[in-house]
Amino acid sequence: LFATFVDAAKAEDFLPKPEIPLDGVSLLPAATGNNQEQIVRDYLYFEICELQGENWRQIAKDPEVHCSWAVRRKDGLKLGFDSNTRTFFLYDLVEDFAETKNILSKVDGSTLTDLFRMRVEAHISLPSLGYVGQILDWSE
Repeated sequence: LFATFVDAAKAEDFLPKPEIPLDGVSLLPAATGNNQEQIVRDYLYFEICELQGENWRQIAKDPEVHCSWAVRRKDGLKLGFDSNTRTFFLYDLVEDFAETKNILSKVDGSTLTDLFRMRVEAHISLPSLGYVGQILDWSE
């Protein structure tokens, strides 16, 4: 939603690092009835790094270890990685919206290749954004 808020506030010029492009899509055109102007992507990508406050040292060294992610295609396939269980999953959200049947072992290699390509394309590493961990360490 960040891109939508920036768009609504006309605040693009006030972003802290203008050299790093905003990777979200503003939903403002759809919210204001300008559906022809709405950008529609082929997939959605989500990433979360759990317990950043506690794990910032490990995240700074190897963000992949502590970050879960998922990529969802328009056709409803959702591939992801759960950093807590260290497992990959694939769900068909059209047939299984509740995500109860992991179909990872039942799909062809080209489908997985396409989904992983989307993940690689969308992922922005934390160090490339200048993330080096917490600024203050209160435990010392």
